[in-house]
Amino acid sequence: MSGGFFLLFAPRCSLYSYYKIEKKSNRLVEENKRLLQEKAALEKEIDLLMHDKTYLEKVAREKYGMLKKNEEVYYLDPQAKNK
Repeated sequence: MSGGFFLLFAPRCSLYSYYKIEKKSNRLVEENKRLLQEKAALEKEIDLLMHDKTYLEKVAREKYGMLKKNEEVYYLDPQAKNK
């Protein structure tokens, strides 16, 4: 009986320890898959930014509010009339 107990609960060599390690390993494999997908998406965006002028312009305008020469932006605030 004590041998079975030892196999179930002994530190670093028990079935419980194996289960915990296996669970952690599965979690790390899933995280690795997610990170590889994220890396691929970032590599694609880098390629677009380096080689696609239209995409670069779109990002510059939307994300950073950049304008072309002789362009003006007008912000219309409907609540400004009431003040």
